[in-house]
Amino acid sequence: MRTALSSLVALSLLLPGALFASPAAVKAAEVALGTGRAEEAFFALEDAPPEGAAEKKQYADLLLRGAELLLEVEDAVFALQLGKKALGHDPGRADARLICLQAALEANSLDEAGVHLAALEEARPDDPKIVLWRARLAAADAEWETVKAAATRVEGLEGATAEQKGEARTLARRAEVATEGEQKKLAALAQEERALQGKQEAASKAIARDRKKAGAKPGRTPPEVPPGFEELLGRRGGDEPKVERSALDAGKVFLYCDESYYCGRVRRHLKQKGVDFVEKRVDRGGFAVDELEKLGYSVASVPVFEVDGRATQSWKEAVRWAK
Repeated sequence: MRTALSSLVALSLLLPGALFASPAAVKAAEVALGTGRAEEAFFALEDAPPEGAAEKKQYADLLLRGAELLLEVEDAVFALQLGKKALGHDPGRADARLICLQAALEANSLDEAGVHLAALEEARPDDPKIVLWRARLAAADAEWETVKAAATRVEGLEGATAEQKGEARTLARRAEVATEGEQKKLAALAQEERALQGKQEAASKAIARDRKKAGAKPGRTPPEVPPGFEELLGRRGGDEPKVERSALDAGKVFLYCDESYYCGRVRRHLKQKGVDFVEKRVDRGGFAVDELEKLGYSVASVPVFEVDGRATQSWKEAVRWAK
């Protein structure tokens, strides 16, 4: 009996998906990845959520393969989504963190890259590869002192390769050059900021003065704000109309999104699945951004789905709420 059970376990390791609850989804994802179609692999796995730790690990493996394919074709935004999904299935994986870090940095999502890097640094503080990533991220964010410190650490760490040390020296030289030119730029920027602050204060006083004068005479309405003053005062504009919720909106799926590649993929997938939704574009500013923030999300979180005031990042959950 034990021999038979051991053989069954060994077979499950040799044949991925053979004993899992979603073999069709795994097979479809493997076929799609084999032909370089990471998008199809992602949605195949999305349509059949994993059950159990073993299947979650297998899903994470497939998602990371897809993320690597996407990074090769410079689709960092979608690669980041796949990496985050892999982390959701298998949170302790360092290779998934590295994929997310690389994708976030290439997508210029520096805050998110910092989150993944911090987790890696906590687990592997003296790994030259991780310290070099700190230098790269700092360079992308123009934190030149951090670049110098990280580059110096790489040079002194045991196990650092010649290639890693060479890149560290290159980053350190770049930081030196940038620091020299930055002093002049900082002085000019400070002068510009003082001038802008003066204009903002003058604009605020002008608006307050005109409205006070208009309000002092019966029958007159306050004058319109002069063109350009709203932008000067830092107020958000936008052409996204505010949609008032009513009984007609009950059960509707609202999709908060932008023009990013990943949001475009999600829109196409929803249409293919026959899901009716109302699109709310946060990249156009206006009330869509305010509504999204009231739901507890930022513009960096899109796509976000809302049904009857409840919000989620899962389209499947939104569809269930809408039924």
